Amino acid sequence: LVGNLNNGERFETYAIYGELQRGIIELNGAIGHLGKIGDRLTIMSLARLAAEEAATHRPRILVLDEKNEIVRYDEGDSPPSLKVVSGV
Repeated sequence: LVGNLNNGERFETYAIYGELQRGIIELNGAIGHLGKIGDRLTIMSLARLAAEEAATHRPRILVLDEKNEIVRYDEGDSPPSLKVVSGV
């Protein structure tokens, strides 16, 4: 899930590996029309976890600068309690 902070667009897409250490984030295909070079993006990743996995999962948060270099890295806390929803 991606949010473009410059123009308010939100869209779902997928990630593919690029060359390591290049610091490039590209919007390809039709989604390429939803942003331009220099736009600030919020990129979110979702996962479906079993209750046991979710109990110990720690989300990772990275903040990048305008050169796509990591300026902050945080690991979130494990949730204090879980509500298991069946049938989802």
